[in-house]
Order: sequence, then structure tokens, then C-alpha cells
Amino acid sequence: MSIASRVERLMLDLINKARADAGRDPLQLALDLNTSAEDHSDWMLRKDIFSHTGVGGSNAGDRMADAGFVFTGSWAWGENIAWQSERGRSGIRDDVKDLFNSLMNSSGHRANILSANFDYVGIGVERGNFDGWDAVMVTQNFGSTGAPVALDLDNAAPVVGMDDITVALVNTREKKARVEKSLDVSDPDGDEIVFFEVRDQEGRQNFRLKGEG
Repeated sequence: MSIASRVERLMLDLINKARADAGRDPLQLALDLNTSAEDHSDWMLRKDIFSHTGVGGSNAGDRMADAGFVFTGSWAWGENIAWQSERGRSGIRDDVKDLFNSLMNSSGHRANILSANFDYVGIGVERGNFDGWDAVMVTQNFGSTGAPVALDLDNAAPVVGMDDITVALVNTREKKARVEKSLDVSDPDGDEIVFFEVRDQEGRQNFRLKGEG
């Protein structure tokens, strides 16, 4: 089960704003649907294939079920996929917004985003080489079911703990420390904010550093 990244949560916010504007209830992130969406985005990048047909000839419903999402009672599923080459400012927030707008400008994809038949969504935003481009690949997996659903409610950024790091002041007036020559840490996609806890020898937390992934 996968917890959504910040850019995946940005996509959720865009989806739910559009739904609110259309008088629809918000969708909730489902951990299993996050997994199926992320896995399919990864698979498309690895295979250099853009398709709703995925690993082993699977369709989106197959992949959602394989990830653990149980379809029972009154159920439905749907999938949107989109990609573009990275562009604009550093990072991929602008790309995510562009991809969302592209989906909303397509009648079939827009229908999935605004459908009253869905209660849950999983989002997979991945970066990699696609067709020779530095690409951003997005999969949106939509679902509804009568079964219990494990929700992704974790909004916390990752915390990284490391031993034996020396931090020296370089400007005593401003009390700033320079650590980039000693430490280079990011999340796998480079799109998270990463927190660093700095503790003394007794294990007490004295201050926290924050850096863009």
C-alpha cells in the first residue's frame, strides 16, 4: 500500500476542487489504489508504453484488485492516464497542473474525474525517460466498493535520521549553517520536502532542518 507524495496530493486537490465546482462530493485517497496507480505509471515508463492495458495484459480493474482493492456490493472502476515532457520551472508541480488541465479538456477523462459513481481515487505521478524525453507520467485510478477501504490519511513529510553529521556555523550573525557539502538526501522522485532531525549525544532534538527534495 502506497502513501501519496506531495505532488500526488496536489493532483488530489485539483480533482476535488473540480468536483466541488461541479457539485460533487470529494474523493478520498485509497492506499490500494495509490499502489495500482503508481505501479502502472512505473510500468509504462519502464516499458515505454502508453496504454490502459498493463502488465500481463491486465486492465485497470485487474490491477486495482491485484493491489488489494476489493470490489463488492455496488462497485465501479475507471482510469485516466496522461504524460508530458518536463517543462517550465524546476520541479514538477507545474507539470502536474498541466496534466490535470489536459485531462479536464478531454471529455472522457473529465467524466471520470467528475463522476458521481466514484468514492475513492489513487494517484501515481512518476518521473523517468519516456520515448526519449524526461517525462512525467500520471495514472489516476478511480473506484467505489461496498467493502472497507484503507484510506491514505498521512500528510506528514518523511523524516530522515542520520548519524555523525557535523554542522558548522558560517554566519554567526544570522545563525545559518551550511550542510549541502556533507549531505545530499532526497526522496526517490525528488518531489518531496525532506526533514532532518539534529540531535545531541543525549538524543535530544535541538533543531530541525528542512530541504526540498
